[in-house]
Amino acid sequence: MEKVSTVVSKAMFFTMGSHYKSRAQRNQILTVERLYSIRNRGVIRRYFGGSSAEGTAIFDSDVDKMIEAANIVVCRNSIVAKNTKGHVFISDTNGCHSGYSKLRPFKLVPNLPTIFEDHGKTLSDMLVENDRGEILLSSERIVAFWVNFLSERNTSAPTPEVRHGPSATAVSEDTHGHYKGIGTNLEQDFAYSIAFDDWPSEVNEWFARKRINQWPTKETIERIRNLKCHVVPVGDKISPSFSTEWRVSYLLQERELMWSLNDIQLNCYILMKRLFKQYIDPLAPDQLSSYHMKNIVLWESEKISSDGWQQKYLISRVQNCLLKLKMCIDNLHLEHFIDRRINLLFRKLTEPTTRKRIIQRLDEILQDVIPHILSSVDGVDLLSPWLDSESNADEFIKICMETKDRRLTISFEEYKTALKLYHMSNVAFGVSMELALNDFKTLALYHEDYQEGQPSCEIDPNFSRNVLKFINIRSAVILFNGVIKSAESAEKLEKLRLFLQKNIDIDAMSGKLYLATFFYGTENVKGALTLIQEFLDSGPRSLIYAGVCSTHHGIEISNGNARSIGLPPDSRIKDDTDYLCTAHDVIFSKENVSFVPYALKLECIMERGVFVHPLVYMYYLASVSSTDTSYIYSLKTAVDATKQTPYFYTHLNILGNCHYLHGNYKEAYECFRTSLAFTLKTKIKNAAIIYITILVFSILRSRGERVVGDSGDRYHGDVEYLYRRC
Repeated sequence: MEKVSTVVSKAMFFTMGSHYKSRAQRNQILTVERLYSIRNRGVIRRYFGGSSAEGTAIFDSDVDKMIEAANIVVCRNSIVAKNTKGHVFISDTNGCHSGYSKLRPFKLVPNLPTIFEDHGKTLSDMLVENDRGEILLSSERIVAFWVNFLSERNTSAPTPEVRHGPSATAVSEDTHGHYKGIGTNLEQDFAYSIAFDDWPSEVNEWFARKRINQWPTKETIERIRNLKCHVVPVGDKISPSFSTEWRVSYLLQERELMWSLNDIQLNCYILMKRLFKQYIDPLAPDQLSSYHMKNIVLWESEKISSDGWQQKYLISRVQNCLLKLKMCIDNLHLEHFIDRRINLLFRKLTEPTTRKRIIQRLDEILQDVIPHILSSVDGVDLLSPWLDSESNADEFIKICMETKDRRLTISFEEYKTALKLYHMSNVAFGVSMELALNDFKTLALYHEDYQEGQPSCEIDPNFSRNVLKFINIRSAVILFNGVIKSAESAEKLEKLRLFLQKNIDIDAMSGKLYLATFFYGTENVKGALTLIQEFLDSGPRSLIYAGVCSTHHGIEISNGNARSIGLPPDSRIKDDTDYLCTAHDVIFSKENVSFVPYALKLECIMERGVFVHPLVYMYYLASVSSTDTSYIYSLKTAVDATKQTPYFYTHLNILGNCHYLHGNYKEAYECFRTSLAFTLKTKIKNAAIIYITILVFSILRSRGERVVGDSGDRYHGDVEYLYRRC
């Protein structure tokens, strides 16, 4: 079992989850939350929770967001409440089950704004009087407000908002397939929350708990001690005061615990989720959830020493968790990991026959656990080798060595650094995606906060520095249009160039490509080509690619050329500086129409954000800056590497534009036609139809035919004219 367990662990490290991914996700989540608070000037905060925030998401995982409004606080008693600023409520747990409370208003400050006033309501509108004459904050009214709030903010239909526990669930379409697939629904749960002024006294046991196995560590416990607890608007379903009850939430604490898990603990949790979804949930829908699996893994992590969480013990740890789950279901009792007074199985699985079916299913899994686990691993088929080996571990390893990725058997250590860099770069790109859609005023707010405030000690300082550099790049790109039109444009452009150049080392490629675009936009094609050629001459070396435009996670530079490859081994990554070993997509938005070359102008107009693979963009810039036609062939190769992504159509349009500018009309038409076919059954706005119109217009002109409204003063080579006419 240990040999099989090691292969499973290695496979999951590369395809499903690892502490590298979890730690990287932590940087992204904390940064995105900081940016949200900055642009909302601290009036409202947004926290991410669940598997998407923890780095343990599987394909059908949804996005959980918790909104915390400023100026409203929950206190434990009136003594503390007297010295607390803002609107203050007191937590009243009388008559409530563990984990629930009612909120009595202690102090409502006149004219102190809340989020409700901005949407036609007041905090007083959220209060109700119960049968005993008590004035309480209504959880039902709060959720109703949030459902309406999301309905007003969503502009793209269909986006129904429904009640889901304490959350208002917004369902929107994943138009471009960036999250789950083109045209699929993406659910986001928004829960309103109010912060406690301090930890509820009931959970002091968690801090005092004896931990002989040193997990969580003292450092993790101290970080958790400094985090806020919240209440969310959902009551105990069997309580007569359900509509005025609130549930305590430990979202921030739980995700900190998940971020502290090692590879095997994370793998164990992911496997428990997969086994639950596949085998348990269909027997009793909506009775259990991945939250129950999480608490079981947390209890086992505290119970078992670090020596027990090794690759060779992964399957044994899953067995432990399955046995604990079975015991908890049999006893209808599972303690919450932080507040053990809470029974997470209270009022669950009340039908004995349902309980019996689940226990029988767990017994079936435990009796033949290896194939059940192997079938739950994403990205590689491990079940077939096991069946072919007739359940012989040595034969299984032999088959895997002969037929599967070498990383699962003999080359695991050779790719660990590469994977770390990939996750680090991937989340940095994720932050860049959000920054790219902000206007200049918002970017200025970010810049001021990052310049004046110290970055959170919980975020990697290098990560924060890179975020600031991309903020500066985006600011420079947006400023370009105003500067180039100004009377003192030469002097201002030089200052802008120096500012841009100072911030380009966010990665090995995209930063340089923004500067090359600046050169191209100021008609300095020599400067653009020099930057590109210097990059192509920097080989031989390999980069980690992190973006959304290719399934190839590597870029190889050698012999004056660059191409997409799979994830390169550590030995081929030669730069000492982490971020200069990586390459991101180039990102543009509507605000950048004046900055980008012609092939990107319509793309920016059609979409809020445009993502271009760095190799595609580099070879496109080289093609339009040079008469060397060899760049076109390299561009086509780069475009072909984007076929398996939702952004293939954009890259086809870029290639088509390049062919058009070089007079290759037949090839241009074929690119635009294929692009249209790619998006035909989607809601994607594709500029290819406009490009075809321009192409037809140009062909007619080249034949000497007059076009309606054509003054005859331009010819097909004048691209600027054609774009203006379009």
